[in-house]
Amino acid sequence: MINGSIGHIYSSNRVLQPVPVSQFISKIPKLFISIIDEWQSGIPPILWGILLFGFAFSFIPKRISTNKFRFPMAFLFIPYLLAMLYIQRPYPIARIWLWIYPLFILWSAGGLVDFFSWLSKKLLRPSILYGASIFLALAFTINGIISIQSGVKNNTYVEDTAVKPVAAFLETQLEDNDLVIVSTCSNPRYWYYFERANLPDQVIRTRKRYFENIYVIAYLEENPSCKAENLEKILENFGPDAQFLNMDEIELVFNYEYADVYKLGTYPEKIQSAFPAENETIANTE
Repeated sequence: MINGSIGHIYSSNRVLQPVPVSQFISKIPKLFISIIDEWQSGIPPILWGILLFGFAFSFIPKRISTNKFRFPMAFLFIPYLLAMLYIQRPYPIARIWLWIYPLFILWSAGGLVDFFSWLSKKLLRPSILYGASIFLALAFTINGIISIQSGVKNNTYVEDTAVKPVAAFLETQLEDNDLVIVSTCSNPRYWYYFERANLPDQVIRTRKRYFENIYVIAYLEENPSCKAENLEKILENFGPDAQFLNMDEIELVFNYEYADVYKLGTYPEKIQSAFPAENETIANTE
C-alpha cells in the first residue's frame, strides 16, 4: 500500500475480483458444503446440532411487551448479504467467509438463551436458564480444549521438498510475459521463491492478461502436503480460459519426485485478440 496503489492490490488479486454470475451460482452448493465442513470442524455432531437449533430459534420474533415485538438482527443482515453477493460475487472459497462465523455463533447463543428463558418461564423453573447455559458453556469450553490438543498432536504438515527444485528450474525458463499456474494450496511457496529470484509478480499472480508461454505445476497422488493435483484439475480450477490453450500440445518439461511441470501449447491469436492493449504495450516496449 506504501509502494503501490489500492487499485493495483485489488486488480492483481483474483480472490478480490467478482467472478461471473453463472460461475458463482453454479458453485454455491459446493461452496455451502465446504463452509459447513470448515465451521463444523472439531465440533461433535450433538454440539453442532445445538448451535444450529439456537441459530434457527434466534429467527423467531420475541414479544417484549403487550403490543411490541423484537425482530432478529439477522432479518436486516440477510438482505444486505444477498445484495453484497449479487454485486461483489466473491471467489467461492470457504475461508473468506470466516467473518460471518462469529455472527453465527452470537445469534446461535442468543437463540439458545431465548429458548432456555422461554422454557424456564413455561415450566416455572428459573434454574433451567442458568443451569443449561452453564452446562453448554462448559461443554463447548471442554470441546475447544480437546480440539486444540488434538490438532497439535495430529499436525500432519509435511514440508514440500519439490518446491525449491521446481522453482529453480522455472527460474531458468521463464520470461516476463509467461504464465505459471499452480493450485492455491501450493502457490504461496512459489510466490516466495519467485520473489527471491526477482521474477515479475504477474508471472504467477495474474492470470487474466496477455501471455506467451504457459507452465502448469501439477502434484501427483503421493504429494505429502496438498494431495492429488493433476494437470486437468489444476487447469479446471485455476487456469486461464480454455479457449487459449492447445491441449494437443502438452509437454512434460520437468519432474522432481511427486511434482510435474508441463508446458502447454497456446493459440496466440486468441490471446492477442482477448488482451490487445497489453499486447500492444509489450510490442512498443520491445
